Amino acid sequence: RHTTTTSLKMARLTTPAATTTLLLTHLIIYLQSNNANAFTLHTYGARSTKIASTRLYNNNQKATLREALRTLSGKLTTSPEIVLPEPSDPTAILLQTSAIQKLSKSIRDDAKANTVWIDGSSGLSNLATFCKEQEEARGNFPGPVPVIYCPIKKKDSNDIIETLSSVQAAKIASTGALGILLPIHSDCITSLDDIRIISDAAGVNNNDQKHDDEIHAHVAQYYKSYSEAGLEPIPEVLIDESFAAECNVEELVDIITDAYCGGMEPVAVLLTVHTNLSDDDDNNLVADNEEDDSSDSIINDMNLPLPSVPKSLKKRIPILCSINCAAQQISMCAARHKEAGFTGSILRAECVPGGGRMNPDLKFVGDFWTYIVSDLKSARSKSFGFRSKMDQLNAKSDVPAQWAAYQQDVMSSGALGSNSIGQDPSFKSEDGSYKGF
Repeated sequence: RHTTTTSLKMARLTTPAATTTLLLTHLIIYLQSNNANAFTLHTYGARSTKIASTRLYNNNQKATLREALRTLSGKLTTSPEIVLPEPSDPTAILLQTSAIQKLSKSIRDDAKANTVWIDGSSGLSNLATFCKEQEEARGNFPGPVPVIYCPIKKKDSNDIIETLSSVQAAKIASTGALGILLPIHSDCITSLDDIRIISDAAGVNNNDQKHDDEIHAHVAQYYKSYSEAGLEPIPEVLIDESFAAECNVEELVDIITDAYCGGMEPVAVLLTVHTNLSDDDDNNLVADNEEDDSSDSIINDMNLPLPSVPKSLKKRIPILCSINCAAQQISMCAARHKEAGFTGSILRAECVPGGGRMNPDLKFVGDFWTYIVSDLKSARSKSFGFRSKMDQLNAKSDVPAQWAAYQQDVMSSGALGSNSIGQDPSFKSEDGSYKGF
């Protein structure tokens, strides 16, 4: 106001041209001053928002994971499991770092996965590289994908204790991972009593039951220690296919909450339905998978029964289910999970063609999960088959052959007119006429 008044006073003593120039000068100064203040406020606000969001991210990991593992629209969330091979050669290590960074970016920007689960055999250094690349995306869109660490599991009951106790929760948390998978039982359960701690309360003298209860007590201890270290444990329960259809998921979650989680509901619960295979069948299956790169010999999850998840339970806690099948069956398995009421699907590493656990090619793994997760999230028609996508993914481009085929298609379509050249009526081959070039 003061600037404008001064300009008007001076305008009475000057010519109209000088008055116009003076007013424009003051107007420019005024606008620049306002823009500078606006920029300062915007910069300060952005910096404050980033600091606040970082603090909220660190203090509310449980809320962050829950938001990632379920959607407000009720769509099925999809999260791939990835194995990051750990090379020993120095040159390979440098190349591995770059490959992991590209894979991490692909999972976030291209696949747009809800979360990513890193297998325990990957090594903490590879885990840290993956988490660091995700953290660099903070403040951008899409933002970082939450990372969940999956310790190595073994079949023997004693080995599961040794495996879990070897995992250093503080080191895992320092890599940037938000959650950790925690197997509740070393074997498939055939009833909910298999995960209950009942020997002390019921006075059971069965040695097997007491041994199971000791394992359960250790699992509860690990749950507490992981939580104190800054990781969110996600209990996993292996369910035998004979018990899957009748399994009461709500009662199962209540048992897990009371027996292992100190009365507080976990961030999520993962259910994995397992088929009944003898040791011989299991060995034959492994041998078939090594010989067959198409993954057609992997267990068909389409034939496995699934428990039903009540809507009231989905509102309380995300209930996830594993997909461990051949690649072309993933979309059908995911549709069954949605129909059964699950919140999300965890796409296990065995789904990757050629085996996703034995020294996988990270470039292929990234491309594969980008195709799969994008297709599951897409609303377009799924009438075309999966194999057509895999053919495109695996096929090597032969540009000359493709160009020749394209030319042939155009010529045969008639778009360029008739292929034949008109014959000159005066041309008579029987009289010795000769047609040159």
